[in-house]
Amino acid sequence: MTIGPEIELPGRGAVKRPPQAKDVIATPPPAYDWTQAPTDDGTPTAGEFGIPDKDQGTSSSCTCQSTGYGMYGATNIDISREDPYSNVRLPGGGAYLNAPLDWFVQQGYVLLSEYPDPSPETETNMSKVIAVKDGDRIRTFTLNYSYAPIISVDAVAQMIAQHTFVIIGIEQSFTYGWNGSWTDPSYEGVDDDQHALFAGAAVIRKGQHAIKCKSSWTNHHDYLGQQSFVHYINEDYFNNGGVFEAIGVDVKETREMQPIFQHSGDATLYFAVGDVLVPFTSDFPTFQVDFASNPIIVLPDTEFAKFKIAQAVVASKK
Repeated sequence: MTIGPEIELPGRGAVKRPPQAKDVIATPPPAYDWTQAPTDDGTPTAGEFGIPDKDQGTSSSCTCQSTGYGMYGATNIDISREDPYSNVRLPGGGAYLNAPLDWFVQQGYVLLSEYPDPSPETETNMSKVIAVKDGDRIRTFTLNYSYAPIISVDAVAQMIAQHTFVIIGIEQSFTYGWNGSWTDPSYEGVDDDQHALFAGAAVIRKGQHAIKCKSSWTNHHDYLGQQSFVHYINEDYFNNGGVFEAIGVDVKETREMQPIFQHSGDATLYFAVGDVLVPFTSDFPTFQVDFASNPIIVLPDTEFAKFKIAQAVVASKK
């Protein structure tokens, strides 16, 4: 969508979801100490937070873009956004804020260098499910996440201090509040769209408490002609009800954990002891407690054939 001779509107795509009984709700945080927050009144530049810039084009993949930023900040690994988005996309486009996180927990991620995102990132292009080769899904990190019980600028600032990374869902309108600067937008109570953002830092911006968020529109320019690298979501934006969800994510490397192997196309689980694969069984509750964090490696036929197969055992860490 284009407004005027130069302004091309980028995609958004966060979708509000009803709370689920299984949601892990974070403990309400204490008041944030804003004396530790830096003043940030400058002009944003490329590569904010040391994270490579991305532009979602006209696609509604913002939930996967913001999560991808968080994963890079946590692991220094650039992951495909098309892979999660094409699998968690809702029928009308867009996705729930937690959807890419659920996908990574269940399926792992693939490297952007191996599976580049399409160009341009249209909704059609980003909706195509990637044919990922056996063994290319990586599960060397575990993700745990919780939802903010209170939505405020203080709560999100505290979450940033307590978690590996934070993503937020905001209300916005290009007619009201975002019809000038996208760097310093406001929320005027008009909910034309929802958008997901990587919340990178708590700062003081133009005298207000604010959350500095990395833009996924970095090739776009706003109505003032400014390139979009950062969005400052300030306390007025929060107080006016413009932020609808915040998720704190903790990322832990699992390389030290014993990997679990699977043969491509077979649900059997194995532990490796030298050149022997030991198949094991476990009831679901035990597996969730003892083995859910272990990385899973799927072996193609050629690699699986290199192992001997032992007799099955019942497994537990206890």
